[in-house]
Amino acid sequence: MRACDFYVRTALGPATITLQDGEVLAVQLGARRGSAEQQIADAQTAELLQQIVAVLDGGAGELPLRLIGSPWQRRVWSALLVIPLGQTLSYGQLACRLGCPTAARAVARACASNQLAVLVPCHRVIASNGSLSGYRWGPEVKRQLLQREGVIP
Repeated sequence: MRACDFYVRTALGPATITLQDGEVLAVQLGARRGSAEQQIADAQTAELLQQIVAVLDGGAGELPLRLIGSPWQRRVWSALLVIPLGQTLSYGQLACRLGCPTAARAVARACASNQLAVLVPCHRVIASNGSLSGYRWGPEVKRQLLQREGVIP
């Protein structure tokens, strides 16, 4: 089955969600309506889209994610998935957790390559000095997500 894009509205703004075979392939924030299909084929897809939007809007839930990337990227993203809500790590701390204490920049590159906005919570990784540093969808979205999780006021 081919991948299908769906345009949705979230608390973070518009997004395009890419699904294939009942799994989430990508979530792109700041999407444009014309770039995504609008027809939802079945009730199962509609329910999955509702669950995804609920998580993007600040809820919790397990979703069927397909992590597509290099072995290193998938390893970093898997580690991101176990950072608890409301907690952060520095890029260096995450690298240490992965057994590669000198790989902070490689962790940052993997975070920047994350195609599953918010669902794989790369926003929970910050600079060692506590600053928010870069974020694929912009520093304001990162700030909003961390405020929503109670990490920053």
